[in-house]
Formats: sequence, structure tokens, C-alpha cells
Amino acid sequence: MRAVILQGSYGVFPTENLSLSMPAIQTCIGLYGEDATARRLVCAHFDSEKQLNHNVCQILAAIHHAGMSAGNTRIKIFGGDGHLSRLRCTPPSTYIGMQVIAALKAAGFTNIEYTQHYSGLIAQTFNYEYRRGVSVVVPVFSADSFPFSGVHSAVYQRARQRIQKRPDQYTSRDAVMDNVTHYYV
Repeated sequence: MRAVILQGSYGVFPTENLSLSMPAIQTCIGLYGEDATARRLVCAHFDSEKQLNHNVCQILAAIHHAGMSAGNTRIKIFGGDGHLSRLRCTPPSTYIGMQVIAALKAAGFTNIEYTQHYSGLIAQTFNYEYRRGVSVVVPVFSADSFPFSGVHSAVYQRARQRIQKRPDQYTSRDAVMDNVTHYYV
């Protein structure tokens, strides 16, 4: 199964035969979590602090609905306060990551790592990929990366709509993240 998670979306997927890409183009903070026992993976791309509590609650509900447990899930948060990140996100975007971590800890998650991988708009931009049971971070513009291959058309269209506004221009409705699991599973 192939899944692509773009900004303003999240999903929970079975890890068996999963090929997943999370290209960070204009995203502030990314989240990736894997529960090896439940054989599930959660990922999300936050692009605004608006509706952050609502979005985190929705993601936590999806995690629990998929049978993932806080005690068995390793979570990585990535992104932050790079110069280009500040052009797109509400500065400082690390604040968003810290809010997500606080909510996860309050929900019982303890195995959380905040990496310093940068999300931006140039060649430093990373792509988080999960292939053949292994997670890797590669530059979006590299020969080893196939970030947008297999993106569902509805997911792509929604991401394009989000990019047309800056996050500080989002209404409360605009800022609600989309669960895109059903497009791929």
C-alpha cells in the first residue's frame, strides 16, 4: 500500500507492505509514531497552531481507534524554527511542536523524540519515508526520494487549497486537519 501525507493531514496505517511518504514542503511540524506491537503507524503534518488542540485530539482518537497504545508507540516530532519555516508558519513553530508533545505526554505517551530535521521550501526540505519496515529521512530533491508518487488526488487538491493561504489567514474551519486514512486503506 502506498500513502502520501501532505500538510494539514494525518493518517493511521498498517505497517505491513506500507510505502509511506511525508514530504514537508510548507509544513511547520511533522509527527510520526510507530507501534510495533499493533503494527500501525501514525503520521501528521501540522501547518498552524490554530485548532491545534482539536487536531491533536482527533489524531489521538484515530490512534486509539486503530489499537495503538501509548506504552508501545515511539513518536518523533520534526520541524522547527528555520528561516523559511517562519515565512510559512506562525513563528516560532517549535512552539507548535512543544504543544503537541505536551498533549501526547498528557495522553500517556512517554517515548517521544523531537528531532531537528528542517522543513522548508528549498533543497534542505526533507521527506520522511517508511519503506519495507524501515523509516528514513531523505532530502525531497534527491534520487532516493519519491515524495509525491502515489498521492491521492483528493489529498493533493486539499493540500493545494491549504497552500493558497498563509496559516495566519486560516479560519477556524480552514485549520482543521483532515484524516486521510480512508483514501489509502
